[in-house]
This record gives sequence, structure tokens and C-alpha cells, in this order.
Amino acid sequence: SIILSLSVSSDILYWGYCDAPKYVDFDVRLANTLRVTNVLLFMRLVDKGGNQSIGWGGGAIMKEVNGGHYTYRVRPNNISYYDEFKDAWVEYQVVVTTYGLKTLGRSQVYRDSLSLKWCQPVEVDE
Repeated sequence: SIILSLSVSSDILYWGYCDAPKYVDFDVRLANTLRVTNVLLFMRLVDKGGNQSIGWGGGAIMKEVNGGHYTYRVRPNNISYYDEFKDAWVEYQVVVTTYGLKTLGRSQVYRDSLSLKWCQPVEVDE
């Protein structure tokens, strides 16, 4: 496979009212970059209760750090309708393409390794 590794900095992406970081970093390393033009990150949300999901968004273009190493920081607002989900899976897949968007390789679809969680506001007694 052209994709040597795919890692994510956390297994939870938070949104809302908490001090937790509200981003996760995706990191991809490729075996061969000779014909690579883009490394695309596709994501969608699936409610953990199974009642609701959104379609796959357009692929985010990952940033090349150096030869064969790509990264992308995902914040909740990078995912359509994130604010309609309190606890969901962020399903994702990486696709490697040429200049004409011909697919050179793709990762598996990761279905249950990254959660999107809403942080509720904390009520403070005065």
C-alpha cells in the first residue's frame, strides 16, 4: 500500500464549553510520492445511538510537511453539522490521488476510533 501509516493525535474531538483541546491532528506517511498530487481526508459523523448520520464531506487537502509526510488539523467546524451531534463517531478515510484525481491508494474507513463529544456548560453557584 502507498500509505505507510495513519495516526490521529487523540481519540476524542471535543466541541462546546470545556478546556479540552478542540482539535485533533491527522498524520499520514506515504511509501512513494512520485505521482502524488493530493492526500485527501474524508470525514462524516454517525450518531452513536445509530439514529442520525451525515454524508461524506468533500475531501480536505492535507498539508505536505516534507516528502511523503502529510498532516491536517481538524476542528469541529471542519465537519458539517457537528453542532447537531452530542456524541458521535467521526468516520474517516484518507485517499491519495494524482493530478487528474486518479486514486493511487486509500486507507480503510475508520468507523469507531475517533469520537466527537459535546462539552456541556458548567453551572456555577454564586
